[in-house]
Amino acid sequence: MRLKSYLTMKRCTLSQGDDNFQVDKTLRYSGPDLPEDIWHHIHSLMPLRDAARAACVSRAFLCNWRCHPNLIFTEETLSLEQDARRKGGKARAFASKVDHILKNHSGIGVKRLKLVICYSGKINVSSLNSWLQIAITPGIEEITLLLPTKYEGSGDPIELSLGESSQVKKLDMSCSDVPNFIYYSITKLPYIVPNLTSLTLSSVNEGINTPTVAAKFLHLKHLGICLDADKALPPEYDYLSLVSFLDASPVLETFILCVQQHDMKHECVSEDASHMRQMPEHKHSNLKNMMILGFCTAKSMVELTCHVLENATSLKSITLDTVCDPFDEDNIGRCYTTSTRKTGECAPLTREMILEAKRGSVAIERYILGKVPSIVELTVRGPCTHCHDIKRARRSMLNI
Repeated sequence: MRLKSYLTMKRCTLSQGDDNFQVDKTLRYSGPDLPEDIWHHIHSLMPLRDAARAACVSRAFLCNWRCHPNLIFTEETLSLEQDARRKGGKARAFASKVDHILKNHSGIGVKRLKLVICYSGKINVSSLNSWLQIAITPGIEEITLLLPTKYEGSGDPIELSLGESSQVKKLDMSCSDVPNFIYYSITKLPYIVPNLTSLTLSSVNEGINTPTVAAKFLHLKHLGICLDADKALPPEYDYLSLVSFLDASPVLETFILCVQQHDMKHECVSEDASHMRQMPEHKHSNLKNMMILGFCTAKSMVELTCHVLENATSLKSITLDTVCDPFDEDNIGRCYTTSTRKTGECAPLTREMILEAKRGSVAIERYILGKVPSIVELTVRGPCTHCHDIKRARRSMLNI
């Protein structure tokens, strides 16, 4: 919905000197005579920037702006393209705009918070904690936090206080400054956000296996875990330990594991399958879909896959992709099968990554294919025949 369709006043302009929207008071327009709840609903549907502009020219929207339910802070929503040209400009502009918006927010009515900080500049820890304190209230339902790796403020921790009464249903978090974030999540989050139905976790500093816990995610239906194996995992990391998440989620329906790695240092599965561990006492009766992106020959990953096939009694589909492609956001395959990929090519892979992907396909055929029940749909994806050619990978490495 465009602002011009229902407001006929002159456009509100953004001041260059500060982040305040300024407009002559004589230009304010109250709009058609509609109930207050209708105005509030209209305003809540606007993108953040349009909602701010509307608050400048409409008394009905000004009050709604202070309790806007959807706080989505990204480079796109804050229009930081011009600030990127100046050194450090993007970081300062991002912090200034978020700080200004949140300090003028009442803290009431927030339902959705999305804070994506993906630039290379540092962010002040005290400012970040202040934003989270204002925006994360007991009534919030959806939180997405993608936080940077660099901070200002002598090692102060990031504070995430949700409260036991939190009504958060969806949580998507990547906290690069928190070591063993997956371990922390399974031991703490069931108590902090007990009503989760969707949880996505990303770790770039995971050094220990996932423990078995008594706490439960009683409502969790969708679980996604992303691990950076180059930075986060030791070679002996036990992927089978992630079964603890399945055990802690009795109504889980979808499980997605994404593993990004370049140097293959894990313990490879051997030809003798008799050494494969089994956990028959762990049943997952509601799990219907499983996907592993970055499937490899790690013995514990093969064990995890076999465990799900043998103990998920309601399983309908399983997808094993030997390539973890960050360009493939919709999990729709390599570029040669996709006409919507904007870049026109897949993420580049080293020669070793391509060889490991091929070895992963052999492991699937040898250890997993025979365990797939007839009622379960198996999808196996490998390297792109166009982008992931061994000779092409060698040329790419020589040009680096």
